[in-house]
Amino acid sequence: MGKWVNFNQKYFDEILRSAGVEGLTKKTAERVFEIAYKEAPFRTGEYRGKLEIGMKEAKYRRVYQVEGHARHTLRVEARTGHLARSLRKARQS
Repeated sequence: MGKWVNFNQKYFDEILRSAGVEGLTKKTAERVFEIAYKEAPFRTGEYRGKLEIGMKEAKYRRVYQVEGHARHTLRVEARTGHLARSLRKARQS
Protein backbone atom coordinates (compact mmCIF):
# COMPACT_ATOMS: atom_id res chain seq x y z
CA MET A 1 0.00 0.00 0.00
CA GLY A 2 1.36 3.42 -0.93
CA LYS A 3 4.26 2.15 -3.07
CA TRP A 4 5.45 4.38 -5.87
CA VAL A 5 5.94 3.20 -9.42
CA ASN A 6 9.01 4.33 -11.32
CA PHE A 7 7.69 5.61 -14.64
CA ASN A 8 10.24 5.87 -17.43
CA GLN A 9 8.84 8.77 -19.48
CA LYS A 10 11.68 8.64 -22.00
CA TYR A 11 10.86 5.01 -22.83
CA PHE A 12 7.19 5.82 -23.46
CA ASP A 13 8.10 8.93 -25.46
CA GLU A 14 10.17 6.72 -27.76
CA ILE A 15 7.33 4.22 -28.19
CA LEU A 16 4.73 6.92 -28.91
CA ARG A 17 7.02 8.50 -31.51
CA SER A 18 7.90 5.16 -33.14
CA ALA A 19 7.12 4.45 -36.78
CA GLY A 20 4.71 1.68 -35.74
CA VAL A 21 2.53 3.92 -33.58
CA GLU A 22 2.64 6.71 -36.14
CA GLY A 23 1.63 4.25 -38.85
CA LEU A 24 -1.35 3.07 -36.81
CA THR A 25 -2.60 6.59 -36.19
CA LYS A 26 -2.17 7.51 -39.86
CA LYS A 27 -3.93 4.34 -41.00
CA THR A 28 -6.86 5.12 -38.69
CA ALA A 29 -7.10 8.67 -40.06
CA GLU A 30 -7.09 7.28 -43.60
CA ARG A 31 -9.97 4.94 -42.73
CA VAL A 32 -11.95 7.80 -41.15
CA PHE A 33 -11.29 9.89 -44.25
CA GLU A 34 -12.57 7.10 -46.54
CA ILE A 35 -15.82 6.90 -44.60
CA ALA A 36 -16.20 10.67 -44.26
CA TYR A 37 -15.58 11.26 -47.96
CA LYS A 38 -17.88 8.46 -49.11
CA GLU A 39 -20.76 9.46 -46.82
CA ALA A 40 -20.35 13.24 -46.83
CA PRO A 41 -23.48 15.36 -47.16
CA PHE A 42 -23.52 16.65 -50.71
CA ARG A 43 -25.06 19.79 -52.16
CA THR A 44 -22.31 21.55 -54.04
CA GLY A 45 -19.44 19.18 -53.35
CA GLU A 46 -17.38 21.85 -51.59
CA TYR A 47 -17.58 20.21 -48.15
CA ARG A 48 -16.54 16.78 -49.44
CA GLY A 49 -13.90 18.24 -51.74
CA LYS A 50 -12.20 20.08 -48.90
CA LEU A 51 -11.86 17.16 -46.50
CA GLU A 52 -8.26 16.11 -45.96
CA ILE A 53 -5.96 14.35 -43.54
CA GLY A 54 -3.94 16.77 -41.46
CA MET A 55 -0.96 16.12 -39.20
CA LYS A 56 0.16 17.99 -36.13
CA GLU A 57 2.83 17.50 -33.51
CA ALA A 58 1.30 16.84 -30.10
CA LYS A 59 3.20 16.77 -26.83
CA TYR A 60 4.08 13.08 -27.02
CA ARG A 61 3.42 12.00 -30.61
CA ARG A 62 2.43 12.93 -34.12
CA VAL A 63 -1.36 13.09 -34.55
CA TYR A 64 -3.27 12.56 -37.79
CA GLN A 65 -6.83 13.76 -38.11
CA VAL A 66 -9.49 14.40 -40.72
CA GLU A 67 -10.04 18.11 -41.25
CA GLY A 68 -12.60 20.05 -43.23
CA HIS A 69 -11.62 23.33 -44.89
CA ALA A 70 -14.83 24.36 -46.63
CA ARG A 71 -16.33 27.70 -45.62
CA HIS A 72 -19.34 25.95 -44.11
CA THR A 73 -17.60 22.98 -42.44
CA LEU A 74 -18.54 24.10 -38.92
CA ARG A 75 -22.17 24.47 -39.92
CA VAL A 76 -22.24 20.99 -41.46
CA GLU A 77 -20.59 19.50 -38.38
CA ALA A 78 -22.91 21.32 -35.98
CA ARG A 79 -25.96 20.04 -37.84
CA THR A 80 -24.86 16.51 -38.67
CA GLY A 81 -21.82 15.52 -36.56
CA HIS A 82 -20.54 13.89 -39.73
CA LEU A 83 -16.86 13.57 -38.79
CA ALA A 84 -17.63 12.25 -35.31
CA ARG A 85 -19.94 9.63 -36.83
CA SER A 86 -17.25 8.72 -39.36
CA LEU A 87 -14.76 8.19 -36.53
CA ARG A 88 -17.20 5.93 -34.67
CA LYS A 89 -17.80 3.87 -37.83
CA ALA A 90 -14.06 3.51 -38.40
CA ARG A 91 -13.58 2.25 -34.85
CA GLN A 92 -16.31 -0.34 -35.32
CA SER A 93 -14.87 -1.74 -38.53
